[in-house]
Amino acid sequence: MSLQVDHKEMIAFQEATNEQEQPQNETELPKEVEPPLQKTEQKEEGENSPIEAQEEQQAVETEVLQQSPRSFSPRPIFIDESIPYMIICCHNQFCLDWNTKQARQVDRYHPRACLSSQLNPCVRSQLWNLRRVLLNSSDLSVPESGTSLSIPVTIETFLLCANESQDTVYATNNGSGNGGNGGTPSFAEVEERALDANIQSHISQWDYAFPMPFLYGKRETHLNQLWRLHHVGNENANTFCIVNQSHGKCLDGNVDLCGHADLNYKSPYLRQFKEQQPIRSQMWKIHPVIAVSYDRIPSGNYLIVNVSNGRCLDSQPDKNGQTSSLHPCVFLGEKSMYNPCLHWHLKAAGNDSYILSPRFDPDTRQLSGKQEINETTTIPFLVHNESLLHVHVEEDVPYRLWKIFAAPGDDTFFIVCTANGLCISGSSYSYPTMEKVDLVDPTATETMWRLIPILKKRQSSRIEIDEIYLETKQ
Repeated sequence: MSLQVDHKEMIAFQEATNEQEQPQNETELPKEVEPPLQKTEQKEEGENSPIEAQEEQQAVETEVLQQSPRSFSPRPIFIDESIPYMIICCHNQFCLDWNTKQARQVDRYHPRACLSSQLNPCVRSQLWNLRRVLLNSSDLSVPESGTSLSIPVTIETFLLCANESQDTVYATNNGSGNGGNGGTPSFAEVEERALDANIQSHISQWDYAFPMPFLYGKRETHLNQLWRLHHVGNENANTFCIVNQSHGKCLDGNVDLCGHADLNYKSPYLRQFKEQQPIRSQMWKIHPVIAVSYDRIPSGNYLIVNVSNGRCLDSQPDKNGQTSSLHPCVFLGEKSMYNPCLHWHLKAAGNDSYILSPRFDPDTRQLSGKQEINETTTIPFLVHNESLLHVHVEEDVPYRLWKIFAAPGDDTFFIVCTANGLCISGSSYSYPTMEKVDLVDPTATETMWRLIPILKKRQSSRIEIDEIYLETKQ
């Protein structure tokens, strides 16, 4: 009781002090400013107004939703559904691969996806299409309470679909896929498959303590196939925890923690998601893979300039440090339009891939990115197109095919070998090397290149070169 009296006396003293400080020509404040005192008295008595009660109810429901496995990120996630993505585990840098035919399966009706240690954006089975599906929280129930939320919230989820071809070739009546003698192949549409996290008992598992997701026909209404991307790290990082909307378990890439049906092709599994303390094996990098088409970089002659050091690919065969006359390696030289050894011809080879050849090479050799098993550092080298001395020409063809991917910088690109997924790097000053590619790291400028076209006519002031002089010198 004494505490309440002291409180009133303190307020009365404060009002008297304010009246003394106010000028005489000012009128008294209206009595409508007294509700804060009434509000304080209501709180002391333990009673709340209807507005405050509604705010507290909203806060409780929001807290329940955030603690629920179906919690959502209020910030929309930018995912372009028109381009494919690579899904890479931050724990071991393994990539999610939807090729189910390469591994031994426990259930052929529910084939498991696996993790591949050989990251290669040129391999189609490592590319995924993310299809956005928006859900309304009023149609869902919170698992803890079993009742629907009164606050309607839009939950952003995604289907992780395999980037498979929509057409497949079936054998004709004579049993040959190419039509045989006069036959024609038949085409049929393939159902798009999505990553499914159904963990019910009728789904066969290698270890039921570590259930593994599988590929199944796409169903936008099945919560087992809907995944929520929980963003972790800074705002610019494409790192997420991939949480299933059905049961709240997330994708975990620590493949050494459990057993597998095929030890050569280990699969990720589902684990309880801890939103406050996510572990590294539950974090995944989602990299956009933007292959450059022939419309953007047509076949022609180019200077290939490294972004980091400004040096160009050099095909001079008799340069100091050459290790082989049969398969000469390439170097990095000072940028100059007048040096014919820096001119490269890019030729379209189909499927958005290119063949890189020195422009003025009389042997029409091609650039190869093949890496031997015992090599720690690989330097791109030149091989003959059809050489009798090169025994395994046909086997090495994929190593001479290159794909160009868009880099984070303006007009910068990655040049990636289609066979091993390694890209050309200018980390060394004298010669290029083959390294793993990071498609979203803006600081990896040593693996980024600019392609400067060399025109036959002087159509640009920055390209000053005498084509007649170069061809005469050859």
